Amino acid sequence: TSALVLRFLQGQVYHSKAVEDYLSHLDLSAGKSLHDACNAIWPQYAEVIFNRKHTILHHINETLAKNPSLQVISGAAGLDPLGLELTQP
Repeated sequence: TSALVLRFLQGQVYHSKAVEDYLSHLDLSAGKSLHDACNAIWPQYAEVIFNRKHTILHHINETLAKNPSLQVISGAAGLDPLGLELTQP
């Protein structure tokens, strides 16, 4: 499912150069058939994925801005580059 989610995001949430480099090395072909099936059923599903990831990143950034000593643990992250994005200035 990580490949599926990253196919939906297509660079819309994570914008750092480090994440761009990381994503360029991934083979997301495993998510293609499910991505195509989801798009055939409901093309707006990409917006659901985008809004979820964007909200999570926004909430974490707001929380870290208030308390920079907090630690973020991303369990079962799969291929998600959230942790990498959070380390970028």
